[in-house]
Amino acid sequence: MNPDLVQRVEEFKKGVLKAGWFVEKMFHNSISSLIERNQSLAREVIADEEVVDQMEVEIHEKAMEILGLYSPIGSPLLTVTTGIRVAELIENIGDRCFDISKNVLELLEEPPLKPLEDIPLMANQTSEMLRFALRMFADVNTQKAFEVCRMDSIVDDLYEKVREELLLYMMESPKYVKRALLLLEIAGHIEAVADLATNIVEVSVYMVEGESYKCYHDDLLLFRKSGGVLFESSD
Repeated sequence: MNPDLVQRVEEFKKGVLKAGWFVEKMFHNSISSLIERNQSLAREVIADEEVVDQMEVEIHEKAMEILGLYSPIGSPLLTVTTGIRVAELIENIGDRCFDISKNVLELLEEPPLKPLEDIPLMANQTSEMLRFALRMFADVNTQKAFEVCRMDSIVDDLYEKVREELLLYMMESPKYVKRALLLLEIAGHIEAVADLATNIVEVSVYMVEGESYKCYHDDLLLFRKSGGVLFESSD
């Protein structure tokens, strides 16, 4: 294999991971701004969103250079095409961190509605999912794939619990509606980040296995195409 191609692909992969670690920090800071009621931290995350956008553009440009100069096949091609998709998902996570922080700034204009319990639990699970997903892409190792799917199911259950509790607050008094809605939006963004982490897992598994898998409830299922129709298979 062309050693120059190997080096370029490795540098490309490091660029994708650098963007991933950057949004990990953004997600942590966006949640910390909520828990600590920290306006400056929320504003830092909002400013960081442009950095992630630029990283995604640079990753795409490097991918096009590799594809154009080397016409890679096999593992290098899978790494580059997967990296493009992972970078897109990372950029989407950055957007969600931006949205959380915007909600936090609006929420901080009001007194606290209630002690935060389940939303930080959602965030902790999601942060761990994101870390596992990025490590999977870095190490080309799908060992934690099933575990990430199970964690996504936990996040979904916590979101439903948060939603039901906040709906009760909104029904109790109109004065709670704005704060409850903002907290519900934040919970929804966290759930979306968890879903994006599972998407990173799915494309990373494809990079390793060469077949499409999907997280469904708390399992990772193989999808095969038969007669133009996708069907689930647990083998």
